[in-house]
Amino acid sequence: MNQLDEIIIEPQSAFTKPIRYLCDNNFKNVDSKMVFEKHYYPLLKYQKGEEIIDKSLFDISMMFGSNFLSKKDESFYFYIQKELETLSNLSKMHQLTELNQKRETNLKKILSIYQEKFY
Repeated sequence: MNQLDEIIIEPQSAFTKPIRYLCDNNFKNVDSKMVFEKHYYPLLKYQKGEEIIDKSLFDISMMFGSNFLSKKDESFYFYIQKELETLSNLSKMHQLTELNQKRETNLKKILSIYQEKFY
């Protein structure tokens, strides 16, 4: 990692782990895009440099990178809605784990920020 100045990642499911690793190793999220091709795929571009993240946004920045909140991305917006719908269905069936409850809270926060900024 020391030799890299830039990296583009496309995490499959555990988004938090690679994002946290890059942030811990002095990379900042400079661009992002959610792509939909039968499934949703986040594309995240990181460059060397310290990323300053607002403490109130830290958890959600570790979920998807900080850049998604700085620009409008329809696919990202629809992805968040779809994830919330899935978690809502789990909740109705009383199958929502503590981890998923925290995820649901963070996704609602993201959706609220996104709607306030772009809609």
